[in-house]
Amino acid sequence: APTPTPAHKPQPEKRIGMIPKTGESASFAGLLAALGFSIAGLAILLKKKMTEENNK
Repeated sequence: APTPTPAHKPQPEKRIGMIPKTGESASFAGLLAALGFSIAGLAILLKKKMTEENNK
């Protein structure tokens, strides 16, 4: 089995304008993940703010 190479190997098909269908779905999944993480982060920040307000 070939040794796994670091993630810095060139991927020309990831360039804007010539994205394959698989890349599109992958970037869409990444977008959804980023959206979920940002929503979770906002929820955590709001919870922190609320507890701080209650402690005053």
